[in-house]
Amino acid sequence: HITALPDKLILPINLTIKAVSVFVGCVCSLRGQRGWLRGIAVGLAFTCLSGLLFGLVGGGFAFTWLLIVEILFGAVIGALSGMFAVNLR
Repeated sequence: HITALPDKLILPINLTIKAVSVFVGCVCSLRGQRGWLRGIAVGLAFTCLSGLLFGLVGGGFAFTWLLIVEILFGAVIGALSGMFAVNLR
């Protein structure tokens, strides 16, 4: 209501914020081998926890196609971020 963003911009902004969060989480916490697997775990955990938290705050939780897309997006971004994070050092 404050910024009057069009509805079509909310999803890309939301996914961008989640991608940056998963990336930062992977870079800060992952070391060693199998970065892609650990990154998937970080991406899935963050996406599921944030979905649950926002569902509780928003007053309802619905299992929709959008939730499935966000979970898959979190897993893919987590895998890519994990691969980057373990090769960064």
